[in-house]
Parts: sequence; C-alpha cells; structure tokens
Amino acid sequence: MISSKVQTDDGRWLALDARMLKGHRRALGRLFQSVLRAEITSRYGFGFGLGEILKGQAEIAGVPSELLGLFSKRTVQVEDALAAKLAEFYERGGRDPTDWEKAALTREAAAGTRIHKSSRQVDELRPGWLEDAAAIGITPENLLLAVQEAGRVIEPIARVTVNDIVEVLSAAGLAWHREDVIRALCDLQRPVPGVDGERWAPIIERAADRFIDQCVDLDPGRGVSGRVRGSDGNSEWIEPVAAHITSEAILAQEEAILTWALDAQDSLPNPSTTTTVKVWTCCNVTPPRRSPVVTDSFS
Repeated sequence: MISSKVQTDDGRWLALDARMLKGHRRALGRLFQSVLRAEITSRYGFGFGLGEILKGQAEIAGVPSELLGLFSKRTVQVEDALAAKLAEFYERGGRDPTDWEKAALTREAAAGTRIHKSSRQVDELRPGWLEDAAAIGITPENLLLAVQEAGRVIEPIARVTVNDIVEVLSAAGLAWHREDVIRALCDLQRPVPGVDGERWAPIIERAADRFIDQCVDLDPGRGVSGRVRGSDGNSEWIEPVAAHITSEAILAQEEAILTWALDAQDSLPNPSTTTTVKVWTCCNVTPPRRSPVVTDSFS
C-alpha cells in the first residue's frame, strides 16, 4: 500500500494533487468504450447510436426501446427519486437548483435508491431475463435480427473535423488538456467497419495529436523571453494541472470582447438590434477550419 499523503518541509501532511490522474482516468474510460465499440462493430457488424452518449457509453443500434426500458429499472428509480427531490428543493427555496446542487441531489437520489445486489449467478438470472423479454414480444432471435439490420443501414461514417472537436470542448471551457481532446474524439468518432479495437486506439491517439498541432499552446516554449521552465521541468507560466490547449478562434473572441469592454468605457455602447447574435458574427472572428482530424486509412 502506498500513502496518498506527502509531508512538506514545514512538517504539514497534505494530500497528493490527483487532478491530472482523474483526467487521465476519465480519458482512459472514454478510450475503453470507444475501442469496445470498434471491436464489436468490426467483429459482429453492429452499429451504435452515438447521438445519445452517457459518460462515453452508447447503445447498440436496433435494440428496441421497450427492452431498454425493461432493463433500466435502476435508472427509472433514480430519475423518480431525483424528480421528487427537485420538487422539494423548489418548494423549499423558491428556485431551481444550480448545477452543483443538482449534481448533489442526483448523488443523493442514487444512494437512496441503491439496493444490495443479488448473490445469484448470471446463469440463475438468465431464465428470468428471457421470460421478462418474451413478455413484451422480444426473443433472442428477433433481437439479433433487429440489431444486425440496424448495423447494415446505419448512416455513412462521418469524419470528425477540427470544428467539431472545438465545438464540444468549448462548451465546457476555453482551454483544454490532451485528455479532454481524447474524450471528445472518442464521443464523436463512430466506429468504422473493418477496423478492430487494436487498430482503433492508435488512430484516436494520432487524431488527438493532429488536432493539438492545429491549436494554440498557452504554455510557451522556445522563442519567449524570460524563464520558461523551472529546475523540475514545470512551466513558470502556468501551474502543471492547468489546461493549456486552445484555438485561435477562442483567443480572437476573448480579444474582441476585451477590446469591446475597453471601448465601452470611453463611450456609451450602442444597443443591440437583435436578441441573438452568433459569436463568430459579433466578434468578427473566422470560424475554425473544418478539415478532418481522423484521416488515417481504414482499409
């Protein structure tokens, strides 16, 4: 066992900063799910409905919604408990909860509805599962046919572009880590028939590097005056766990907004003539390129 505590020079005991480890863990989880989808598609020809991804996981295309609902009893229980907690919160406070408060209520709902798992083995549970599915008209045979048919008619593979990734990443922040890029790629890029999981993982890694090469690194390297790296190799400009990858478009937006704010101090701003203004338009910024990021040969 290794202690997660470290002692400072003045004798204090502090916990290790695990933020980077958590980022790597989340990225590896997304990569695992993406590789799993690639392997299933390659081996069995199944497709995935990537329109609804929950924590990197996607449903196999063709599985009837009735069957998903039948075996999502736990999800229904949590959603019902959360709805009751949200209603109670609004009645007590007269407002909707913030994102942080809602997340806490969701954890409470999940914990409050958790039951002890059965000690019965899968072989003992399978007959009951088959009976439940048969009661709504689903058998292993017609389920397999439905999934195979959905895999054959799934829409053509779309290559992920720089703009696609920027759109996903910028919804969560203005700067990112490489691990964030990996997660966005895994959620966006559909599996390609004929490309198994072993080949898929390095394709995602190379695509992430190709995207980063087209971005701006906020941690300067050579060509910058002054000290850039300390004796431990860490940046003198930003902390080690700080996000440092962004796009030229986002930097241009920030500059345009700051310029507008400074100009507004000298004169009264003109009222807006529209209720909704595209960021690209109001800031006079050129949108990112739509060049594909995943360009590896899949043949």
